[in-house]
Amino acid sequence: MAAAYIKGPKSHVWKLLYDRAKEQGNMVLASDYVSKAVQADPEDIDLKYEYADLCLSAGKYKEAAETYEKIFRRHPEIIEPLKRGTEYFLKSGKGERAANMLEDHIKSHPSEVGPDILDLLADVLMQINAYDRALKYIHDVRQIYNLGKELPSSLKIRQAICHVRLEEMEQAEIVLSILPREAVSEHPKLIIDLADELTNIENFHSALKYYLLAINDSLNNGYLFVKAARCYMSLEKREQAIVFYYRALNELSDPIDARITLASLLLEDGKRDEAISVLSPPENPDLDTSEQKAWWKKRKIRMHICQIYHSEGMLEEFANTALQLVLKWVWRRTVKGKRNRSVLSELQRNRRRRRPRDPQASELRGGPKKWRKNRATLNETKRIRERSAIKAHNEDMCSDSEEEAIKDEEYHRLFVDLCKALASLQRYWEALEIVNLARRLDAKMLPVEKKKELQSLGAKISCDTMDPKQWFDCVRSVIQQHPYRLNAWNCYYKVISRLGKRASSEAKFMHHLRSKHRDCVPPILIAGHHFTVTSRHQDAAREYLEAYKLMPDSPLINLCVGAALINLALGFRLKNRHECLAQGFAFLYNNIRICSNSQESLYNVARAYHHVGLVTHAASYYEKVLAIYEKEYPMPKLTNEDPNVGEERKPVNCDLRKEAAHNLHLIYKHSGAFDLARQVLKDHCTF
Repeated sequence: MAAAYIKGPKSHVWKLLYDRAKEQGNMVLASDYVSKAVQADPEDIDLKYEYADLCLSAGKYKEAAETYEKIFRRHPEIIEPLKRGTEYFLKSGKGERAANMLEDHIKSHPSEVGPDILDLLADVLMQINAYDRALKYIHDVRQIYNLGKELPSSLKIRQAICHVRLEEMEQAEIVLSILPREAVSEHPKLIIDLADELTNIENFHSALKYYLLAINDSLNNGYLFVKAARCYMSLEKREQAIVFYYRALNELSDPIDARITLASLLLEDGKRDEAISVLSPPENPDLDTSEQKAWWKKRKIRMHICQIYHSEGMLEEFANTALQLVLKWVWRRTVKGKRNRSVLSELQRNRRRRRPRDPQASELRGGPKKWRKNRATLNETKRIRERSAIKAHNEDMCSDSEEEAIKDEEYHRLFVDLCKALASLQRYWEALEIVNLARRLDAKMLPVEKKKELQSLGAKISCDTMDPKQWFDCVRSVIQQHPYRLNAWNCYYKVISRLGKRASSEAKFMHHLRSKHRDCVPPILIAGHHFTVTSRHQDAAREYLEAYKLMPDSPLINLCVGAALINLALGFRLKNRHECLAQGFAFLYNNIRICSNSQESLYNVARAYHHVGLVTHAASYYEKVLAIYEKEYPMPKLTNEDPNVGEERKPVNCDLRKEAAHNLHLIYKHSGAFDLARQVLKDHCTF
């Protein structure tokens, strides 16, 4: 505001205001004041430098470059503003303007042009991809500025690079053939650029030659070793590539990619243990090792070693490594921005919050020995999980750029593979934690299809483990997603049949599902099975008949209705027993018709006649069963299994001749035909 009262202020006034604004930290106002000071006194170089510095600090490279250009035009004897202006014109994307500024200076002051300016213009032209123009310029330099003299080595190398870029290899070879040996040590960066260009056109022999020259001239940085190793790989010289990758590990400050590539090469050569050792932490890591050099803690390294463990079938090692990675990833995605929160306290808080709703806690508390053993296993698993989460938190030192390099899809796949590995290792409690953890994640973190796959895995494990209570929620989730899929219902019934007494939660779930899907047959059948188990045959028959209305041609439903009616007819309170019995056999004969006189349907009729005491009819049907051979069939696939994937599955014995022979032998024995009974056993039950 003070400047408003100054009429025609001089540069020193603006400079005073600039100094005051700078002291107050108001850089925007300071930049405005110094700009006006420069306009008031265009000859003050220091003010222009101040303005250029302010532009650079604000990221305004174009304004800074224009300021340096103004300084140079007023004082062409000072070369530094020319170089700075060129640099910042390039950074601001104004490469053509940088080239024009250099060309104007070279044409207007030919006697003052030094080799550094000539080289700088060639560099600018190459950076803006004007390679043909750069070649013409180098030719003009030879004719005008270096008449009768040798070109500087830097321009010769640049000339060769331009020829390579334009795929003029003959001209490039001519230039390189007269290149002095000392040019490599004088211009190492240009030699490496030349080798890079040769690599881009897949001239790996020549590229390797110049990489090795650069390495031999004491430029032993790890990136040169990596580039040379890649050339060896392209030339199919794997042994030399492996040697150079090993040499690169000791030189690189960030050897992650080199280690992963080296491990892949070793794995392809069948050197699994050596590949794992390349990615494993040292036996005695230096205590003074900085976190930047602790490459073995990086996610890319751990993810790759997980892939090796998984592909090589090392499930124990894979599960232990992948478990930490999964927990670490979940922690980063859910607690990002809240890093002052302890992971352990978070896990404990969640556990306390879930405790009142956890039905297994009351079952485990104070139960018999097997429940105490399961409770100890669960507690140990939770302690392992908490320790893994804390370790993952303490080792979380990778940058956001590395996190972006590992896509979330890789972690999603890792979730599923980890659950499968834990199930294969029979570490069911930990697999349960992974499934439950996946269920709690939102769709942004874990896609719905992956959640469904994990829930299906949980349902599959529920069929294999002897303690299905822990997996009941997983099976119910599968049913809710696929209420009309029969193999899902098979898995569900296999689980609840192991629960023993029907739980109230299961009854409520079935009632809700039947109310929502009234045309869904499996829950009706399951209700009928529950009534059959508790000998409530009238209620079972009612449920089966309701299912029969929906699917009258189902062999299973006809069998269930027939069996329920026959069991009901054997009761003492039923008045029309014979009518009920006849109806039951009608459904069984309908089952025979639908199944085309299969061995199983004939056996069911024989068993029903045997059960009600009509042994003559039973014997005839048992003999029909004995006349039929049924081959073995594999078990049907469950919900999480791909039906299109062919895999070895153990066949199941489906032949009922031994059972029929045993029952027929009992009939003969009871009727006094002992010889006939022995003959039946001898013919059909001899192993």
